[in-house]
Amino acid sequence: MASKSTSQPQKLEPDSTAEKANAEDDAGDSLQQPGTDSAKGSGHPVAGVLTRIFRVNMEERRLLTGLLFLATLYTIYFARSLLLPVVLAIILSSLLQPLVLQLNRLKIPDGIAAIIVLLLFMAAVGTVVHQIAGPAAAWFERRPYLVSQLNYKLRYLKKSLEQAKETTNALGKIANLGDEESKKQGKVAVEGTSLSTAIVTRTRTVGATLLVVLVLVYFLLSRGQSTLGRMKDEMEEGGTGKMWVEILIQAQNKVAKYLFTVTVINVCLGVLTALAMWIVGMPNPVLLGVVATVLNFVPYVGGIFMVLIIGTVSLLTFVTWQEILIAPLLYLALNGMEGQFVTPMVVGRQLALNPIAVVLSLLFWGWVWGIGGMLIAVPILAAVKIVSMNVASLKNVKAIIG
Repeated sequence: MASKSTSQPQKLEPDSTAEKANAEDDAGDSLQQPGTDSAKGSGHPVAGVLTRIFRVNMEERRLLTGLLFLATLYTIYFARSLLLPVVLAIILSSLLQPLVLQLNRLKIPDGIAAIIVLLLFMAAVGTVVHQIAGPAAAWFERRPYLVSQLNYKLRYLKKSLEQAKETTNALGKIANLGDEESKKQGKVAVEGTSLSTAIVTRTRTVGATLLVVLVLVYFLLSRGQSTLGRMKDEMEEGGTGKMWVEILIQAQNKVAKYLFTVTVINVCLGVLTALAMWIVGMPNPVLLGVVATVLNFVPYVGGIFMVLIIGTVSLLTFVTWQEILIAPLLYLALNGMEGQFVTPMVVGRQLALNPIAVVLSLLFWGWVWGIGGMLIAVPILAAVKIVSMNVASLKNVKAIIG
């Protein structure tokens, strides 16, 4: 009996040891529960606290990023009177920079070369404006007669629309939908500035903006390259600042080539459009060619507007539908060849842009800066793509743009 009583405690010792070990494991698990996977791996509750702090910092960072984005949009929209001339000057100087470099090869200093290029540019623009000012003024003066002619030629279409409107109104009366609206209708007298006053005010604003742009273009052409060169020399070798300056110089050169190429293509399209309009007997073919050149800087939207313009002029000029449709169809053929074959072949796939990104860029910059924003939307998008091609961290942006 004594031997049995002494052997029983020895058999219970392992069980008590296992229970102690299980208790310690449970306590350790309870300490690791507040943390995450990293806390479980470290076995210390401080890791869980640090993880929660990191999560809070990430949420604050996202919130600050969103606020910074909204503040940027606010600044771009309300500072358009300041930012638009600056952006226009940068794009125009990038376009004219190759000509300045050609004059530099002839040992002409930057300042004198910039003056020569600006004078040549202003002379070319002035010549084009002088050629189209007379026809444009004539069309503007004849607008009452042209509107009456347009209404006369579209009378059958207007009758169809009026019949459809009368049918809709009849259905609305049957459903008692138009009673309250008809009672609220009344005559509203609107007082505002005259057309001539608005034109004079707008002309002054545009003139001041163009003067600011020309002054900025001169300084960018005469001092821009030397300033970037000095910045590059002052930066430390291998530093981030020097890398960004080199990327900026490369992007400026590629943007200049891109803008020059696109401008030449658009001018050629304008010349061919003017020639085609002259062949089919359209009035003022030079004016139509210039408008086609300018509108082609706005992809998709510019082509649509040009078709409408040519179609309207053709409708006012010719009688039969066969003659009316010839001019718009010719422009559509020229525009299609340019957009589908010439530009992709000359510019190359490397600088091809995603159509979705182009349309979104046109909508955004058109909303922010109006017509001027739509004209510079594609050059801005191309510049962003060129920069993203040289920065590894912006590969996602490059994939989205095209």
